[in-house]
Amino acid sequence: MMNLQEQIYRMKSIMGLLKEKEDISISDMVRKDQEMRQGENFDTSVDLSNQQHLKKLLGKDPQKFLENLNTKEDIEGVWLIAQHADNDLELQKMILDLLESNKDMLSQKFNIPIKEVLYGIAMLTDRIMVNDSTNVKGYRDNEGENFSEVTSGVQKYGTQGGVHNGKWLPRPIELHGQKVFFQTPEELYDNQKFLKNINKLRNVVGLPPLEDYVKNMQKYAL
Repeated sequence: MMNLQEQIYRMKSIMGLLKEKEDISISDMVRKDQEMRQGENFDTSVDLSNQQHLKKLLGKDPQKFLENLNTKEDIEGVWLIAQHADNDLELQKMILDLLESNKDMLSQKFNIPIKEVLYGIAMLTDRIMVNDSTNVKGYRDNEGENFSEVTSGVQKYGTQGGVHNGKWLPRPIELHGQKVFFQTPEELYDNQKFLKNINKLRNVVGLPPLEDYVKNMQKYAL
């Protein structure tokens, strides 16, 4: 529960009455994102503010902006803000296109293994696919951290999911033209043919085996 001062601040933020400094850095935005997500209250205004600041930084030449970034942390920060911009598909797709078209440059400039770059691209690809195939209308207006049922949407790599019947499960995955949803983790673990095929895709982009990923994500179901 927010106290009175926090409620007033949030209301002013929503109404545009707070003037945030124009030179907010990417690291500042990341800090705000993580403080909010690690706190007790999910505050959508933090994401909206970060998105607006990122758009100002991108300006009219996103490619030049990307080329002028100086640290690996800044690249990761841009990705993080886009990953959490579920209400703004246009921004998510812009960042995905930037990362895809510059993946080799980013790997070389920042001495990052190419699979690390592909990992972020895969995560954002799944996020966009889910957002494109579920109803996100009103998502940022109802304080909800999640939208739609976990059984909805479609993705490629199985990175996006949520709690279903007390267990964390990936949203439906489209593989070889077929859409698959597993009702329990055990159902997924037992399907060795599916795991073999999906893990081939995941390995190419640096993602761990899906069964290991799902086991690790069970901590979010507690």
